[in-house]
Amino acid sequence: MVSTVDNPNPLTCEGTRTYTYSYTDAASNVSYWVYTYTIERQDFTMPENAGSTVACVALAVAPTVPEVKDNCGNILNASVPVISEAPACEGTMTYTYTFTDCEGTSHDWVYTYTIERQDFTMPENAGSTVACVALAVAPTVPQVKDNCGNILNASVPVISEAPACEGTMTYTYTFTDCEGTSHDWVYTYTVKDNTAPTFTAPADITLYKDATCSVNDTPTGDAGDVTNEADNCSTGLNATYSDVKVDNCEGTYTITRTWSLVDKCGNAAPEQVQIITVLDNTPPAITVPTTITVIYDPAECGKTVTYSVTANDNCSGAVTPTLKSGSLASGSVFPLGKTTVTWEAVDACGNTSEKSFDVVVNPAPTTSVLTVTPGSLQYSDRVTLKVVIEGGASRCDGPQAAASATFTINGQVMKDPGTNITNIPFVAVGNNLEATLTTPLLDYTANYANGVMKPGNKTVSAVINGIADEFAVSQPASQSLTATQEDARIDYTGDVMRATATATTYSATVTLRANIFDLSATSEAASDIFPGDIRNAKVKFVNRDANTDISGWLPVSSLVNSADSRIGTVSFDYLVSGLSSSTPYKFITVGIVVDNGYYIRNRSEDDVVITVYTPVGDFITGGGYIVPTRSVGSMASDPGKKVNFGFNVKFNKKGNNLQGNMNIIFRRTEADNTVHVYQIKANAMQSLGVNASNPSSQTAEYVSKTNITDITNPLAPVSLGGNKYLYVKMTDNGEPGLNDLISFALVDGTADPTVMSNLIFSSNWENSKTEKLFLAGGNLVVHSGFNLGATSNSTAKKSAVIEIIEPVASESGLKVWPNPFSERLYFEFSHATATQARLELFDATGAKLATLFDQRIEGGQVYRAEYLPQAITSRMVFYRLTMGGQSQVGKLIYQQVK
Repeated sequence: MVSTVDNPNPLTCEGTRTYTYSYTDAASNVSYWVYTYTIERQDFTMPENAGSTVACVALAVAPTVPEVKDNCGNILNASVPVISEAPACEGTMTYTYTFTDCEGTSHDWVYTYTIERQDFTMPENAGSTVACVALAVAPTVPQVKDNCGNILNASVPVISEAPACEGTMTYTYTFTDCEGTSHDWVYTYTVKDNTAPTFTAPADITLYKDATCSVNDTPTGDAGDVTNEADNCSTGLNATYSDVKVDNCEGTYTITRTWSLVDKCGNAAPEQVQIITVLDNTPPAITVPTTITVIYDPAECGKTVTYSVTANDNCSGAVTPTLKSGSLASGSVFPLGKTTVTWEAVDACGNTSEKSFDVVVNPAPTTSVLTVTPGSLQYSDRVTLKVVIEGGASRCDGPQAAASATFTINGQVMKDPGTNITNIPFVAVGNNLEATLTTPLLDYTANYANGVMKPGNKTVSAVINGIADEFAVSQPASQSLTATQEDARIDYTGDVMRATATATTYSATVTLRANIFDLSATSEAASDIFPGDIRNAKVKFVNRDANTDISGWLPVSSLVNSADSRIGTVSFDYLVSGLSSSTPYKFITVGIVVDNGYYIRNRSEDDVVITVYTPVGDFITGGGYIVPTRSVGSMASDPGKKVNFGFNVKFNKKGNNLQGNMNIIFRRTEADNTVHVYQIKANAMQSLGVNASNPSSQTAEYVSKTNITDITNPLAPVSLGGNKYLYVKMTDNGEPGLNDLISFALVDGTADPTVMSNLIFSSNWENSKTEKLFLAGGNLVVHSGFNLGATSNSTAKKSAVIEIIEPVASESGLKVWPNPFSERLYFEFSHATATQARLELFDATGAKLATLFDQRIEGGQVYRAEYLPQAITSRMVFYRLTMGGQSQVGKLIYQQVK
């Protein structure tokens, strides 16, 4: 086995290499034998240095490097040459290369260049011919190179003296190479000037005299100078001229101007002629006023204006101006607006001028004032709205300041109540214009919840229409107006006495109903003749005793008569409970309040006492006839014809059922010109209420379902249907019945009987409701087991002293007697005009004891009320008589005598 080992490994230049041999016997014993080589490098041999001679540095390029081998024959690589600095022009330049073997032994090889410069070659001299010295400018110098191709720079030229007009002129340039060898290059100009100069004469021109009658006709003035003066050689040339002037007329002439130009070498340009015409075309100057502004005078239908105008000419002096046709002379009356005045002037040469100025007549100023009278008034009352335009009337045949005014209240355009016009015309009052509208505060569009005229603060505005151009009219400032609530009046028409359904029923529904009047619909109309719409009212029923509300605010949505918006009706079904076997009756003082809308009323004189009781022994009976003259309804009876009736209605012994009947016959002429007879028969009695608190005047109210039949032909009656509700009210004033009263009202179903349009038949429509009539024959009997107090069986005597504690109004004529009294007390009174009268009694705490009288009375008639006290002990009682909005109060002092 043989193995080799190099050190170093790998072996590249010097070191050792060993060969090892192994020997093995049969017993596997091994022995080694090693042979070692030692390598030692020797120096290598270099070739001789070399060189050459060249003409330029650029030719001293890198030489061809010889091949050099080390002692073992390996080719060695030369290093990058080290190049000596190149000489600026001539000299030597070397390239040195270094060769190194692997042992690090190095030797240089040098190549030397010797640079020797040679002479350079020049181009031929040159030249040219020019027209003038100025053209003999520095020529373009040729490119000259040395023997090595380097471009040589020319020296600053040496220039020979320039000739005056003709001759030669040279430019000499010297070129020198880096070795100092020099050669000249010469350029020769031959100068010869025979070219004439050129110019442009100014154009023919017409000049005009200026404002001072002057003109500048010199070459440097308005006539102009030559331009484009040029020569091929000469500079600074100026043309000259000569003039020939010919006068035409004063201020007008012609100049013939001849222009010439010669250069410095005597070359002359052709002459040129310019014609200059001088004219006066300046028209006279007119002096007029600036714009004249005046104010329109309604007494002149314009305005008189005076002014002055003058004229002057630049050459002719003062000129007399003339007024152009259609213009107004000084002292004329100028119309409204802008008028242009034009004047004309002509000078001696016929030059004409015009000048205008404006006369502006502005509209006459005015002041517009809106007034509201009065500033506070009730709804539906009349307000006077007036707009005054101060100085707005015409005092000539011209227009007035405006045509009309339109008034608004809170945006609603107001109308003249007589003509319904909204544009109220202006009329002249002295120098002023006035537009006056007196109109009620009414809503033109139904909005009963919240209309324009709902009481409160209002804004009144006016718009002036048809404003004439001749006047400056501003719209007047808005004004304030306070609308207050209109006074209402109340007529209670609902239940005052209501029995429960049975003797063991302890509640009943009482229909509270009232007619609500605009004041203009009452006897007090003289104090307010301007009606509103009562549907704008809201009504509330209140319990005066408990000071609580019975109803909420009820709108007056129904009119008693659809053709009369002054009277409405409102109703509310009031459930009264709390009765018992031990307390079989209840008195409630019901007040009627009008507020929370357009109307107001809250007076105790409108209070009514409602009685609810359990019926024991109530009955009504009667018969006879009345003779209506004011019957209304879709089946109103003929005036003067009888209405017959008969009835008997009562509760059974247990008081739990109404029994009986009612029969009414009335007469009516129909479209066939035949008097028809109609019969109303009760068939389902609804309620009966009896008030027997006054034994001498007992009242009853009765409601029943009925049928109506045409019985004109008794053999062929015609049914006109059922489900008609009959409302009957009656008063039993004792025997023999001639002072008894009764009324009938018939409606379809449950329609409101106080609304006129709902009525089929009303026996007597008076004061916007169905009123009772005195019997023309017959008798009525009203009885009740219920009284305000049980009749005393005591043998005690009662007496009272009457004392008037407030002055009695003279128109009432109130009398109260006897004084003292024992069993009965009489009240006698009257009033000058028809009104509502109410007589009430109160105890010392203010609680109402009784209403002795409550009805409308006629003017000039005497009425009497009677009072029968029941089991009264010693105490003080007050009475109050209310008529025509005034009350009288007195007191009764009772003293019980055993």
